[in-house]
Amino acid sequence: MTRFSKYILVLLASLMLGACDRDKFAEMNTDPDALLNIPPEYEFTAALLAIHRNSFEYYYDYNRGMHYWAQTYVPIVGNAATVFDGSGNMNNRPGTFYTQVGNRLTDVQQMIDKLPEERKAQYAQLRAIAGIPLAYFAWYTSDVNGSIVYSEAFKARYATPALFTPKYDTQETLFNILDKELKDIVVALKVEQPVAQIKLENNDIYFKGDVTKWIKAANSLRLRIAF
Repeated sequence: MTRFSKYILVLLASLMLGACDRDKFAEMNTDPDALLNIPPEYEFTAALLAIHRNSFEYYYDYNRGMHYWAQTYVPIVGNAATVFDGSGNMNNRPGTFYTQVGNRLTDVQQMIDKLPEERKAQYAQLRAIAGIPLAYFAWYTSDVNGSIVYSEAFKARYATPALFTPKYDTQETLFNILDKELKDIVVALKVEQPVAQIKLENNDIYFKGDVTKWIKAANSLRLRIAF
C-alpha cells in the first residue's frame, strides 16, 4: 500500500468517526435531560470537589484579602500603598454556589426523585446527605453576601412553568430554612432503611458514605449557623 493510499484511508476513517460523533451529539442534543442519565453518586462527587477547586477564591479571598488585613505576612519588598485596595476577583462564593455546587446537589436530588421506586429506595440516604453540603455552601455564600437566592433557586429546569426570576431570601429567613432542613435531614438519616443503600465509598470524598459522620456534620453545621 502506498503512502498516499494510507493517507486516504486515515482521512476516510476520520470522516466516518466525525460523522458518528456529530450524529451522537445530535441525538443527545434532542433530549435536554440526556446528560442527567448518570448515577446520582457521580454528580454528588463532582459537587463536593467543586467546593474545594476554586483557586481564584483561595488566591484573592485569602492572599489578596484576609492575609493582608490580618498582617500575617508581608512581601519581602514591603507593602505597596495600594495593598489594601479591593479586587474585582474577590468573593467567588456566589458563582461557585450557583454554577458548580448548588446546581449539582439539586441535580442529585432531582435525579433520585425520577428513579423507579425500587431504585429510589436505595438512594434514600444519599438524597438526604446531599442536602448537607447544599446547606453548608448556601450558608457559606450568605455569610459574606447577606440575602441570597435559595428557596426558589435551581428551579428553572425543574419547576413548571420554569422559574427564571427566583426571589431572594433574607439572611435571617435563610438561616431558619437551613436549620429546619438540617434538622429534618438528621431525622431522615437516623431512620433504618428497609432496603440496602447504594454504597458511596469513594464517591463520598469526606466520609466514604458513613451516615453517622454525616449526621455529626449536619448537627455541627446547625451549631455554626446558630452562632
